Amino acid sequence: MVTDGCRKNDDDYSQLATFDRMAHGKVRGLFLIGQNPAAGAPNAELSRAALRELDWLVVRDWFEHESANFWYADPRVTNPKSIKTEIFLSSCRRDRGEGWHLHQHRADAAMAR
Repeated sequence: MVTDGCRKNDDDYSQLATFDRMAHGKVRGLFLIGQNPAAGAPNAELSRAALRELDWLVVRDWFEHESANFWYADPRVTNPKSIKTEIFLSSCRRDRGEGWHLHQHRADAAMAR
């Protein structure tokens, strides 16, 4: 809602409320920049369940972490092919060549390991 040229909060946009909406399929994608909610959020189980429901996820961080590898490393995921989320990883590290890498991870690649 916009009044007097300023946006007003019309709902709860806290982390838990947002991840609850994600878990119920009301959010299609997410940018995670310097965050790891799959391990460090107040409700990490909800966060991992919500990430499994996204269509896409962009993770920009120094290293691959739990929020980037939930689709194959989460103990609750028995079949990585069942995860529909398309994950894009972007490294902040300069020692990895150009410093900006975009990797598209798919469950088929994990199953090939």
